[in-house]
Amino acid sequence: MRLILLALCPILAHAALPVASLQRNTQVDFAREIVPVLKQNCFACHNAKKAKADLNLESPQDMITGGDSGPSLVPGNPDKSLVFTYSAHLEEDPMPPSKNKSNARNLNPQELALLRLWIVQGAQGSSATLSSPTEWSSLNEIQASYATAITPQARFAAVSRGNRLYVYDLHRGALDAELIDPALPNSAHRDFVHTLAFNQYQVLASGGYRTLKLWQRHLPAGAKVETPFPELPPLDPASPPIPLQELKEPISAITLHQSSQRIATGHPNGSTRIWNAKDGKLILEIKSDQAVLRKTKQLQFKQELAQKVHDQAKSQLGSAEKKWTDLSLKTKEAALALAKANTALDQKEHALQTQQQLVDSAQTTKKPKDEIKKLTDELLINEYSS
Repeated sequence: MRLILLALCPILAHAALPVASLQRNTQVDFAREIVPVLKQNCFACHNAKKAKADLNLESPQDMITGGDSGPSLVPGNPDKSLVFTYSAHLEEDPMPPSKNKSNARNLNPQELALLRLWIVQGAQGSSATLSSPTEWSSLNEIQASYATAITPQARFAAVSRGNRLYVYDLHRGALDAELIDPALPNSAHRDFVHTLAFNQYQVLASGGYRTLKLWQRHLPAGAKVETPFPELPPLDPASPPIPLQELKEPISAITLHQSSQRIATGHPNGSTRIWNAKDGKLILEIKSDQAVLRKTKQLQFKQELAQKVHDQAKSQLGSAEKKWTDLSLKTKEAALALAKANTALDQKEHALQTQQQLVDSAQTTKKPKDEIKKLTDELLINEYSS
């Protein structure tokens, strides 16, 4: 019995994965250190949308809730935490499976040591963000206006162009400032700014991809604010609609300031126009920078050229496919004709061989000369016709 136990010990030791010795006094960061490991090897099958065995591993709270086998995390006790024991191959069905479609691999000794220490430290952390983009494309060449807003006193107008945000002084008819988030590279948002709104204190709210930002105007000490536009009576709801005069371009964004009867419109060419809602006349037009317009046109030209090249390549491919189909059909027809000719030739050769055998038999049995001559003539006729 003692020999059997000694023989089994190496097998059990080999089944479990090695765990490194980790000497560390700092707290393990769940989002920065644990999530990347789980994301690569576990999240594909254990997330909020796809939870095999009803187990979600995207947050410590979800792990504590557990799945079909109960809680997968016991903070402070890695030996009772299934997320560790399965990863270290201490269970009968270790994870990840040896054959999986997610290219998940076994955790290495350092990763297992880090996971164990995180559990020992209390398994602190919050939900992992999986659906946010990891890389953001530059929108510098996109100048279309998607949102506009005017302050209640109609002094300032905010205009979005792509992910950039501009504030114009309508009294001076000039750019007042470009709003830039210090955490971003020369832009207000990462994605398109789709909505803007001012409150009565001139605080600007801008909305983009999963973000809402508030912008507060700060004036230097001793600065004076000029008198804003005078307030006008509100619009009469019963009055007939008034068309905007000199409007020749599509409108991509529009907003109405009720108390001052001002309308702000944004256009695909990057320009912003302020209209009098009472008579539809144009009050102010703020044009986009010409260099930006040139870049936009160049980008549009490249896109159109790429589309034309794509359409031409698609047309050429369709023409080549048709020629190939026609050639294949003709090849099949020629092959059928050749097969028929070979069959006919075989039949004629068989007939000639039969006739030759009759002639040879007649000569051997010394049949009359007239009968031999008749058979010989028939053989010549068959040879000639073939």
